Amino acid sequence: MNKLQKKFFDESFVLIPSGSFWMGSDNGLPLETPVHKVEIDKDFYLASTPTTQRLWRSVMGNNPSHFQSGDLLPVENITWHEACEFCEKFGKSIGKIVRLPTEAEWEYSCRAGTTTEFYWGDESNATIDYAWFDLNSMDSTQPVGLKKPNNFGLYDMVGNVWEWCLDLWASDYSQDPVPSKIGKRSIRGGAWDMDVFRCRSAYRSSEGEEISTKKIGFRVVIEI
Repeated sequence: MNKLQKKFFDESFVLIPSGSFWMGSDNGLPLETPVHKVEIDKDFYLASTPTTQRLWRSVMGNNPSHFQSGDLLPVENITWHEACEFCEKFGKSIGKIVRLPTEAEWEYSCRAGTTTEFYWGDESNATIDYAWFDLNSMDSTQPVGLKKPNNFGLYDMVGNVWEWCLDLWASDYSQDPVPSKIGKRSIRGGAWDMDVFRCRSAYRSSEGEEISTKKIGFRVVIEI
């Protein structure tokens, strides 16, 4: 096993090293600006894939997903609060602090040291090799880990399912961003029905924390 990886419940977690990066994009939407430098001051483990239905069932004892054709499909159709409940139960089972990533941790991990629009470069035609999106998903989620990973060894960071983040949603990156609506949370990565523009590393959106859809899942952080 790679020395930078650990396994819990047969799921892989990748060590994400501390560091800094430029968050956002001047080439996307206004809510991706201003581009600003962010420090990630602690190492952490991040799941190498979105949380699978296999892992969810092992921890929670059920499967709320809309698409249920295999254990390695990402779990979806869960609220932000349910994702947090999973984190708490999973953490207790392994004796670790488990949580959702912050939006900054998510983009830092997605970029994996890159500054390009996509984590594989600036060429949108390569998206088909890295992500499940509207041109290749067949209108459904797909098993995790089948596309090429980013430089950190993370799979499906864009496409397949949106991923809940810890943060309350703020509609810009001002110095003191103000949450635009209490109860809305940041989501990242786009989903199986999204176009290539939404597969960019900086693309961001939000959803109400009580909403569950067949497009939103999550991956977790294990604190060190």
